[in-house]
Amino acid sequence: MPTASPAIAAQRASALQIGDTIRSRRAELKRELRGNPEAPALLGRLIVDPAGYLNSARIFDVLTWLPGIKAPRSDAILKAAGVTGALTTVAELDDTQRIAIARHVATPPSLTASKRGKPRRLVVAPIRDDIPF
Repeated sequence: MPTASPAIAAQRASALQIGDTIRSRRAELKRELRGNPEAPALLGRLIVDPAGYLNSARIFDVLTWLPGIKAPRSDAILKAAGVTGALTTVAELDDTQRIAIARHVATPPSLTASKRGKPRRLVVAPIRDDIPF
């Protein structure tokens, strides 16, 4: 069985180190967001001006890191911001989408009751203009 050349082994070790650093920083951000009352504002700033370790993260997953945002609200926020596809990464967002997502994250959700007693559904509230993003 052939072994990898030293240059390839070094390149692989470097890539593994970079990946480990990115995963560690993302885990640290998740811990920081948990239970933090300033979490929506912090994540909004990071989405508008992302750090390098956040660029390759899927925006759908990043939104679910916030307390109180699960898949349905994440889908609603992305749809309201004009993002198509849950596989979109933070780096693929344009400036308009970044700002819209940041404003929606900072706005609490509202629930509306539908007609005929059907279950309530999540509605993303209108964008707040008083948030400085």
